[in-house]
Amino acid sequence: MVDEKQKQPVTEKPNSVKKSRKTSTVKTTSVKKKSAAADKKKVSVKKSTATRKKSTAKKTSSSARTVGSGGKIEDSRKARLQVMYAETITPSLKKEFGYKNLFMAPQIQKIILNMGLGLDGNDAKILKSSQEDLAAITGQKPVVTKFKKSISNFKTRKNTNAGLKVTLRKNKMYEFVDRLVNIALPRIKDFRGLSPKGFDKFGNYTFGIKEHIIFPEVNFDKVEKIRGLDITIVIKSIKKEDSFSLLKKLNFPFRDMRNN
Repeated sequence: MVDEKQKQPVTEKPNSVKKSRKTSTVKTTSVKKKSAAADKKKVSVKKSTATRKKSTAKKTSSSARTVGSGGKIEDSRKARLQVMYAETITPSLKKEFGYKNLFMAPQIQKIILNMGLGLDGNDAKILKSSQEDLAAITGQKPVVTKFKKSISNFKTRKNTNAGLKVTLRKNKMYEFVDRLVNIALPRIKDFRGLSPKGFDKFGNYTFGIKEHIIFPEVNFDKVEKIRGLDITIVIKSIKKEDSFSLLKKLNFPFRDMRNN
């Protein structure tokens, strides 16, 4: 006699199959969730680093800029010559002339550049190209000047365009002096130095440049006509000798007094 239990065929329970399928699907979904969470963490880390970089850049840029007079945003980073004037030139001037305090030392207040256009000032194309050249030299937009009188011998009429003018102050002023002394003036052909006779009774210094193309910022291929520049350095000083000593310490290449 064979047992009835042995005769019965062995069959798998459907519930166990379902449970195994469920566990496998649960495992795959959990793995997917973990990978998605890891990807989200990576993205969040990248975003946080990017925001940190942006915030630091904004902080540095905002710290380098300050609000000046009239609500204008100005760059607070000092120029190289401005730092040199405060740290080395002013104490040496005090020692040389025996000032009681550092505020008595001569100081550059502003620099005025004039470019005469003459009869070409009424030509819109020449006026525009000259404005671009002077703006490239100074880093500031020039102002158009007008004739105050009508002179028949010079063929000029009142209130017509006479030339261009730029006034530089603070950082731009010192940066222009640095480029003028170290780059532009040495490029003049057969340059023998600036004349020391250009000082007025107030200590201001004025000199002229025959060719504005000595500045490397000017594109020679786009220049309509080579023009001259009149540069006036307004100095707050007591005497001419003080102003001369200041410009000498700023590396202005003056000619020897005996050769004049």
